[in-house]
Amino acid sequence: MKILIRITHFLLLPFALVLLFPEVALSNKVYVSVTTTNIRSGPGLEHSIIAVAKTDQVLTILKEEKEWLNVSIPSGKEGWISRKMVKAEKPKSITIAEHKDTIDRQRSQIEESKKNFAAMIKKNEKLSFQLEKLKLSQDQLIKDNKELKNSGEKFMFIGLIIAGLIIWFMGFLAGHFWKLSENKRFAKMSAVAQVPKYEGNL
Repeated sequence: MKILIRITHFLLLPFALVLLFPEVALSNKVYVSVTTTNIRSGPGLEHSIIAVAKTDQVLTILKEEKEWLNVSIPSGKEGWISRKMVKAEKPKSITIAEHKDTIDRQRSQIEESKKNFAAMIKKNEKLSFQLEKLKLSQDQLIKDNKELKNSGEKFMFIGLIIAGLIIWFMGFLAGHFWKLSENKRFAKMSAVAQVPKYEGNL
């Protein structure tokens, strides 16, 4: 009968622990809920103290024994702590610290994005300046081309005038020389016509 009672207690103990400390029983990590508490070498107050845990310190549960938890502390040591001294709910200080880390990362990402955006704006302004410079160069080339075209047309017009004047002058000279030649020929013919005919002996 005693054996049956012990077996029943052994089977019902986990359920009782879940009912008494539901958050601890269902979690593999717990946090110290008091200012300071002792970590002992075994599950009981009679065991020696091997470390001291402070408030909000995280502990990893290795195994359980009634109201005691065998835990691992961040320093690497293993020991036992009373269930009454811990809780499974994450402390606000840790939550705030985690949120702060997240906010700091996001802030850093935002600052980096700002720097990248500023660099892109600067690069865009540089490209815009170069584009405007190219546009001015193109406008200047178009203007120079128009001026050269107008100059070419002017030179062609002047050339035509000069060529016309040369042709006119050459025609004038040719006509003048032809007229002189005709006058000489006419004068020669007139002189021949006025010579008296020979009618007797000398």
